[in-house]
Parts: sequence; structure tokens; C-alpha cells
Amino acid sequence: MHPPSAEGHVKATDVFVSCSFGKQAVTKMSTKDKQKVYAQWSETYEQDSLDNDYVAWPICAEKIFAVMSNMASEENLSRPFKLEDVGCGTGYLGTLVSDPLKSTDISAFLVGVDFSSEMLEKARNKKCYDKLIVADINHPLPTEARAMDIAVAMGVFVEGHCDASALPNVLACLRKNGIALINIRSTTIVKFEQEYLQAVADSKCEIVQRDEQMYFGPAKAQYWTLRKTV
Repeated sequence: MHPPSAEGHVKATDVFVSCSFGKQAVTKMSTKDKQKVYAQWSETYEQDSLDNDYVAWPICAEKIFAVMSNMASEENLSRPFKLEDVGCGTGYLGTLVSDPLKSTDISAFLVGVDFSSEMLEKARNKKCYDKLIVADINHPLPTEARAMDIAVAMGVFVEGHCDASALPNVLACLRKNGIALINIRSTTIVKFEQEYLQAVADSKCEIVQRDEQMYFGPAKAQYWTLRKTV
């Protein structure tokens, strides 16, 4: 997903389609400039996403619960799951995970990671994360973001923003046999599938499942389930 221009509000649909921050291409913006735009967008980010039929969050939440169930059964895991939401934004996915867990016998230690402190402040107010970390996944994540049972990255891998070169930083968060759930826009896969497959292999992971589902509006994405093998 992409935010409105720093020069003024732009309809989310327009930026989704143009794959740019307003008129200025993502690839031409520094990290600091991107952070400024996300700071502004944090006020309307969630509603903009929902208004544009952004369905990646509920799709991911369903996959998370399936992974938890399988992992608890296969590994006889009785401790709280260590789950990391990479690129958590304002924390909407966190609520879709933490709220249903309250009525189950499954518990989780939920970590949120984002490069925007303003986005994380919105997430903090939801009180669904146990830990929040300011970090950019284009670089290796800190030690405190490692050894996770599950890592998810929804809406993160976007052309000109985070590409396949950032995927190993997400997969490095996993412990052996840990599971990662990511999505990549279908049009991106057409152009860069080999780069993503190579990143998976280089990270000593395997693809457990990949399927295509809706992403936002009319756009589709591939949803990959990956397992760390070492």
C-alpha cells in the first residue's frame, strides 16, 4: 500500500494504482522522507485501507490461527507463541489476532515492527502488542526481533519500497521450523518471482504453500507460507 503525497491528501486508490507517494516516486525518496509521509498518513491509514477493500489483514489472521493450531499439535507447543508483525503500521492486524485469542486457550507474545514511530504510537494505543520496535526491514532487524515462531509481513513487499532483498531480514527473525506468512502483489510476482524464490532459498527456507487471493480493491496478491529449515 502507499500513502498520500506529502504535498496534500491523495485518494488511497490513486496511490495504490500509481505505486508512488503522490507525484514523487518511492524509489526517489529517502527513508527519512518516507517516514515523514507515513507520519502524516498515520492519522487516516487504517480508514483509507478499509475504504479501499484492503482484505490482506483478515486473510493473514486466518492463516495465523491455522499455523498456530498446526504448530501446537505437531510440536506439542504449550508456551505462548512468539509472533512478529513486520510492517505492523497502526496495528490493525494485531487486533485481529489478539482479540480472538482472548476466548481461546492459546496465548501469544505479539511483537510489532515498523519504521514509523507515529504508526507504532497508533498501534500502542490499541494495547494488543506486548512489544513494539522501530526498525526498517530493509536492514537486519535487532536481536530482540529474532527467534520467532511466526513472522508475518502483509503489504510490505511493494515495488520501490521493499523488494526481495528485504525478505531475508524477515526470515532471519524465525527460529528453526518457524513459519513466515507474506504477501506479494501478483503483478510484482510476474516480474520478480525469481528474485523472491532466490531470497527464500538463500534464507534456508522452503515454500509450504502459495495461493492467490484478493489484496485490495480489484488487485490480487500471492500469499506465501514459508518454513525455516535450519
